[in-house]
Amino acid sequence: MKNLKPTLVLSCICMAVALILSGINMITGPIIEAQRNAAANSALLEVMPDGTDFEEITDLASLNLPESITNVYKETSGKGYVFRVTSTGYKSGMVIMIGVSSEGKITGSKCLETQDTFGKESEIDNKYNEQSLADFAPHMITGATMTSSGYRDAVSSALQGFTLASGGKLDPAIALEAKIPELAPGFTSPAAVDASGSFKKILKASNDAGFAYIFSAGEDAFVALVNATGGCKVFDADGNDVTSAHEAVASEAKAHAAAAQKSYVDALTTKITRLYETATDITAVEISTFNTVVAAVSFKVDGAEYYGFYSRSIGFHQMDVYFVIDANGAIAKMDANQFIFEKEYFHGFAGMDDAAYKAGFEGLTTDTWNGDAAVIATATMTSNAIKQSTNDSFETFNSIKGGAQ
Repeated sequence: MKNLKPTLVLSCICMAVALILSGINMITGPIIEAQRNAAANSALLEVMPDGTDFEEITDLASLNLPESITNVYKETSGKGYVFRVTSTGYKSGMVIMIGVSSEGKITGSKCLETQDTFGKESEIDNKYNEQSLADFAPHMITGATMTSSGYRDAVSSALQGFTLASGGKLDPAIALEAKIPELAPGFTSPAAVDASGSFKKILKASNDAGFAYIFSAGEDAFVALVNATGGCKVFDADGNDVTSAHEAVASEAKAHAAAAQKSYVDALTTKITRLYETATDITAVEISTFNTVVAAVSFKVDGAEYYGFYSRSIGFHQMDVYFVIDANGAIAKMDANQFIFEKEYFHGFAGMDDAAYKAGFEGLTTDTWNGDAAVIATATMTSNAIKQSTNDSFETFNSIKGGAQ
């Protein structure tokens, strides 16, 4: 009995605590939910000031909306719709309310929730007002590329959602444009440039990784992707490679890109000669990938074959990262123009050992690379950018050597 008594007392205490916590949750849960609903209702009028009353559309599955749209509210007098969209900036969980008028134009936008840490979302609120799908143009904030991209994607989803919710059909070219991040994941924040020739729309990657050319043939839309080295592929709306059926348009796209694309071959060549004073036979290589690699070269050192890659991924700012991979697929050298930006603001990196960090990549192969070497404590964005550049360099090397695509 002496041993049983403390056990019973402890059990009673645990049950009491559980009941208290349950009671607190019953009290606070509805309050939190009510606060969220109040914020959402307030945001409805903020993003559609002319609205009077709204009803939520609950059967979203039948509308086949973009997956990022979580809630749709219809203005009851016919003035348009408001969309609640969840997007991803530097981190997932960016929630934006976006109003679209009955004419298909943005009436307002407001970020309700975000996991990003720089507070740039408020600078983008309402900057898309009056835009429609026909004249949609990204609004980018300096120093917040990923946040700007996440906001842009949310607005694009809302405009597409309006077309579908109001009973219309998306232009195949618009639907195809939405697939560019999937087909060319290294093309950072593609923005429209003047279209010409056979193309309905031309988009240029902000990191100079290449161009996307959207064109139509009959009732179907296609996109020709040209990377920074001149490699080109044409895809249909389902993501199938149909280059062989559109060789004339592919040649037109390559010619346009050749005239407009900034070359990074000279910069990569200079980096190679600094890393290897005895490097010879440095030759530019055309690649077939559409990632962040903007230049590739082959070269020799004392008769041994190597490949150099220049990747432009996005960390806190635009990053310029270089890899040298030997003929066996192992990293021989790694370098970057800059790892940590604005050190006067981020004080913790003054003593970072760049040499030791770079040496940590040497010898890694596709099979042994797991991302750990890229980690810089408390520098998540830079770490992720280096990971992407490493993955992309391996992917490009494998494509050159006939390995995994």
